[in-house]
This record gives sequence, C-alpha cells and structure tokens, in this order.
Amino acid sequence: MPYRNLDDILVYVKEQYANTDPLVFAGVTAVNDPMTAFQTNVVSYTKFSIVTANKNPIALSPYKVFQILTENTGRYGYRCSVMAGPRITAQNLRGGLLNVGNVRNC
Repeated sequence: MPYRNLDDILVYVKEQYANTDPLVFAGVTAVNDPMTAFQTNVVSYTKFSIVTANKNPIALSPYKVFQILTENTGRYGYRCSVMAGPRITAQNLRGGLLNVGNVRNC
C-alpha cells in the first residue's frame, strides 16, 4: 500500500493492530513538521508508543504540544540521540514484559 503521508501510515497501523497490540514507533528523522502532528496523534488517539531521537517536536513546538507529548513518558521516549531509537526500543522491550514480534520500516 503506498502512503501519501504519515496520517496514512497511522490509519493503516490502527486498522492492522486494532489499537490494542503493543506497538512502538521508532522515529529517527530530524524534521519538526509533519512529525509533530503525527506524534501528537499517536499519543492522543492510540495506545501505541513512540521512541524518538528527534527532539524537534518537543523543543520547537508550543508548550501545549510539549505537555501532550511528555505527559506519559512510558509511551513517549525522547531520552536518546540520533540513531539510538531502535536500540533503546529493543532494550526496553527486552527489559520489560514485551517480546519483539515484528520490526517493519516504511
């Protein structure tokens, strides 16, 4: 399925995982928009999590966006540097109760 934008990816993932399976998005881009909207939508409208090396959405956005994204640090991990996202995700999943069942890119 071709994706036109990040919203298409989120719609597809919500359909495939029914918003109940443990799923973590790993963000390794350096852009602010459209990642800010995507990350805010993930945190606000799904049970999915995000780990990101991109601090732009929390550093360059209004304070309200910062509050939304950082309200639940168990779902939004921003304590890493560029290219550390996948490793941090794997470490967190191995150290927690979850097993990595699938890794995909888009």
